[in-house]
Amino acid sequence: MVKGFNRCRDEEEVPEGEISNGEEDGETFADMMKHGLTELDVGILKYVSDHEGFSGILKEGYSDFVVHEINKQEDNVSIEVVDDSKEKQTLVHKAIKTQYPGLETKTEEKEGHKFIVAYHTAGKKALSAPRKHFWPKNRGSVCHFVLYKKNKDTDKRAITVQENAVLKITAERLAHLNKRLSNLKLGNFSYKNHPLKLGELQGHHFTVVIRNISGTDAQVHQALTSLKQTGFINYYGMQRFGTTAVPTQHVGRAILKNNWKEVVDLILKPRPGAEKEFLVHCREEWAKTQDPEQH
Repeated sequence: MVKGFNRCRDEEEVPEGEISNGEEDGETFADMMKHGLTELDVGILKYVSDHEGFSGILKEGYSDFVVHEINKQEDNVSIEVVDDSKEKQTLVHKAIKTQYPGLETKTEEKEGHKFIVAYHTAGKKALSAPRKHFWPKNRGSVCHFVLYKKNKDTDKRAITVQENAVLKITAERLAHLNKRLSNLKLGNFSYKNHPLKLGELQGHHFTVVIRNISGTDAQVHQALTSLKQTGFINYYGMQRFGTTAVPTQHVGRAILKNNWKEVVDLILKPRPGAEKEFLVHCREEWAKTQDPEQH
């Protein structure tokens, strides 16, 4: 739910400079996770404006939250739809013959599937002889492509589009993954002489749909005007705080304090929940001896 969009919240505030750890009243992090971690639990309390907000439902469907990378040219990264028509197959035949002058191609059908087969004009004997991996000299050694993901990894209930690059793997091999992977699409292939580098990504463009809005048109207009003119506090998302018995913000706080003993204790201490037996044994041993050599 989106509640009080872009407004101040005065209720239930924690004293300035302090973050509630949710355990002062006897409730552990694991207990909180049973009913769901809230913004209040992790110190997300402040808004940058004081107008009345509105509420609605966020991420009801995957397409309600779409993230595009913005590249160095300040363009949104997008993916083109792949066409498997006869015209495309003809282009594949021509591309193989152009890139590999010593090869011929033909289309074969096996068990209801069509394959483009490439073979040496020298005959089948040449095909059976082992050959070194061939990469054309005039082709960039890095294949750049766009990856479209839906409901994957840290981007649950969202669609993301991002640039990727791999060394000396052909676009044809990568494109073949489109037939094998679900909720993933690869496209916009190009060959370059350099990999992706830090600093090439300018930012992200978000397309967000909020459904079942409860506020009035005036409230929505006021909130969006404030968002455009004033902006918002870019808090970490709730998914960054973990779902296990040890809250990741506690580990992060210990790291910032250079308290490495606490960091290790938080990560290795016994915790409730189903874990493999050897992990349970390791945690118990660490709690008793604090000795990493013990096993």
